[in-house]
Amino acid sequence: MGGWAAYQYAIFGEAARQTPDIAADADPASGAWVYNQYSCGGWCVIGGTSLAAPSNAGIVNRANNRLSTWFGFAVDSQGFFYAGENTLLYSQLESATAYYKNFYDVTGGSNGCTVTASWDYCTGVGTPRDLLGK
Repeated sequence: MGGWAAYQYAIFGEAARQTPDIAADADPASGAWVYNQYSCGGWCVIGGTSLAAPSNAGIVNRANNRLSTWFGFAVDSQGFFYAGENTLLYSQLESATAYYKNFYDVTGGSNGCTVTASWDYCTGVGTPRDLLGK
């Protein structure tokens, strides 16, 4: 844990980094239709992390904030990661106006994990509403 993860200090202090940061609907029953000739022979519904992870990545990339950067050094392959996107996500928790405008607060689900208002171990800061705040 270090200064690069300051976005979680307000929640955890200097404890180990916690996850997740953001959530998405991972229920295959409410997934998306895709055409996949290889595994399902045409049109089929997918869900789970196979849908949630690329969907969230697309939202963050579409927001085009370019806040996270790897600063690497070619000589020894060492460097550091600047987590600006996570700093933006977590900064909105303290401002109820920005948080509820930019995220759906997930307060229920069926995966056996307890969820609460605001950040929790199961859903992070919530599910994106739009590109703002990402």
